[in-house]
Amino acid sequence: MTAERVREALAELNPDALFMNGLDAALVGWASQYPGPVLAVYDEELIIEALVASGLSEEDAWDHYGFNIADAYVGPHTPLIARLVREA
Repeated sequence: MTAERVREALAELNPDALFMNGLDAALVGWASQYPGPVLAVYDEELIIEALVASGLSEEDAWDHYGFNIADAYVGPHTPLIARLVREA
């Protein structure tokens, strides 16, 4: 699923949904937990890959992620971050 399709769906499901700037490559879908709003979902591994692709070392990407992204809460429409299990 492309980030564009996710954004289009969320425009209908929750026009107030928030997105992470510059991380469309990691935007993988949407989710909700009743009775909360439908939220954007990002893949943690893809976030790190996008940060590395932007010029950070892997260590710096994890530091940036931990300090600026993982614990950020900006209200009830804050995106979710999923750690997906992948086959080795």
